[in-house]
Amino acid sequence: MKGSIQLQKAVVADLYLRVLRNIKTVLSEAEMEKKSKVGVNLVKIASVYMMVGLVNGLIMGLSGDHALATVHSHISLLGWTTMAITGLVYILNPRCANNK
Repeated sequence: MKGSIQLQKAVVADLYLRVLRNIKTVLSEAEMEKKSKVGVNLVKIASVYMMVGLVNGLIMGLSGDHALATVHSHISLLGWTTMAITGLVYILNPRCANNK
């Protein structure tokens, strides 16, 4: 059981690094300077929500106790999805960030 949890933590950490690497690949540092910092920050926050939702889902799946299913769904849908979509909108349309 302990070995499988460590393996899952390694898988989740690898997935997190791949997501961050893909974000940096899509937007190089020079392009990130041009793009909205708000959008980039929202995508970073979304990746944290994604990690929390994945870990929560893995723990529920391993233990068989689905008492936190509503927490998992809210973190995943309202946290990760909403932040990611909003961040991508700000990145693709930087004029949104200039609106005061």
